[in-house]
Amino acid sequence: MKRLLFISMIAFVLILAACQDDAAEETDETEEDVEETEEESEGTEGESEEGSESAEQNELEQELQNHMNVDAYIPDPDDLTVGVATVGNGFPDEGENEETSPDGDPTEMNVTYLRSGEPDAVSDEEQADWEEMAQSEVVYGSLHQDREDILLSVLTEPHDYIQDAQVIELNDQEVDFMIHEAEDFEVAIFGTSFNDLHYIVEYYLVDGETEEDAKAFMEDIIENMQEEA
Repeated sequence: MKRLLFISMIAFVLILAACQDDAAEETDETEEDVEETEEESEGTEGESEEGSESAEQNELEQELQNHMNVDAYIPDPDDLTVGVATVGNGFPDEGENEETSPDGDPTEMNVTYLRSGEPDAVSDEEQADWEEMAQSEVVYGSLHQDREDILLSVLTEPHDYIQDAQVIELNDQEVDFMIHEAEDFEVAIFGTSFNDLHYIVEYYLVDGETEEDAKAFMEDIIENMQEEA
């Protein structure tokens, strides 16, 4: 209906322009209205896209609530795609009993982020094999063969994953921090806690990404968790 009304307005202006000497002024006014309408339409489309991103973020946070019974912030950067989110009790250490209680709540969620767009997903059979081996469940997206650009872990149990880390301060929050040097790239690793909730971030410093970019990602988490506290 709005589109038909929009076309009728333009046709009406063109008729006036052909028949009346003073139609130019009315045409200018109508063109201004059309431009405003287009800008409003573009703004609505932008809001819709933002709503879609927010829906993805809300879905991840809802999965966290459903499986781990915690409220936590999951980042949703515009320039990154979520590859997969999994929940589980983590890989058992060597020598420990590899069976976990099927009735127990998972203790961690892991989320991968990619800059390469749609991930190269593994087969359903390979994913099922991984879930059994890792005692984990895929709750969003699909396992993929791509190396993640960022790995985010949210845990409900204390961790000592980051060894030999230095303590830095981001947004008045103490954070364990270290740079892991691999053969052909570096990874910035962060760890911090909010009461009984713990975050670990592995941020790959590749494709021009810097330590400052990694810290900005971590600061976003801290700011949002501080607001929720």
